[in-house]
Amino acid sequence: MKSKSQFATQSHLSKFRVDVPTGYRVSGNIRSKTSGTGLADVRVRAYDLKLRSRVLLGETWTDKQGQYRLSYGLQVGKGHPDLQVQATSTNGEIMAESTVRFNANPHETIDLTAGAF
Repeated sequence: MKSKSQFATQSHLSKFRVDVPTGYRVSGNIRSKTSGTGLADVRVRAYDLKLRSRVLLGETWTDKQGQYRLSYGLQVGKGHPDLQVQATSTNGEIMAESTVRFNANPHETIDLTAGAF
């Protein structure tokens, strides 16, 4: 059985609504620097950079042609993200990393070229 304070807390919280913007995405290609072909099965992570840290927005894998598409939401109270994309191999080695897109648009395209792959 719930106490009066539990009912009061639930009633109080139900008055608040927090909207988290959705519909953000980043897409692109991961290509080999040596051959120019798309790299399959590369892990792609998107980050929102902070002053002293970064927040993982999401991750995905490239398809057979080296293409990726990643959808994400934003943190409450945060405007557009300071977006950075990183590509890593299956063993976790960083293959490529983008420059930071400050105040990124809802739909960004970021292509990366991986050095010795």
